[in-house]
Amino acid sequence: MLATLACVAGLLATYYYFVQTTTGQFIDESALVEAVEIHGPAGKASTRFLDLLPTISLVMAAVVVLFVTVIRKRWAEAGIAVAACVGANVATQVLKALLPARPDKGVVTLDINSLPSGHTTLAASAAAAVFLMASPRWRPMAGFVGGTFAIASGVSTLINQWHRPADVVAAFLLVGAFMILPGG
Repeated sequence: MLATLACVAGLLATYYYFVQTTTGQFIDESALVEAVEIHGPAGKASTRFLDLLPTISLVMAAVVVLFVTVIRKRWAEAGIAVAACVGANVATQVLKALLPARPDKGVVTLDINSLPSGHTTLAASAAAAVFLMASPRWRPMAGFVGGTFAIASGVSTLINQWHRPADVVAAFLLVGAFMILPGG
């Protein structure tokens, strides 16, 4: 419960600092501008990755969750993992719609609210659902592969200028808030 509360507190702090303060907006925008420097070949590869990300995430999670559910008859665990995954993604869309736009603090940036990243939430929540369904023997591998996949999606959204770094961090914290309790 404490870790879930820490994720929620981190999410609120991320929003407050990087959206509501001048220093936070400057740091976030500076990192986004620097990402343009590596946009060349990495950008083309990451754009293709981002185009396929929703399909990859959903197929990956669905296959693993379905396989483990059918083979091991873990119906309740599958329901919990899927509910947490769906909850994180719905919460992301609700937050994007409800959080106010970035206030003008003198930092040249888009004023739309892009926090948290929907692509990163989708990738991280799918990876977390797979992790929750994996047997203890396979959890280290599921955590490594899923974490790498989620980080790659977050970095790709940054390289392609779809999201600021704080949006990606907020997505990870939001997924953590939804996935920690079922995993515990």
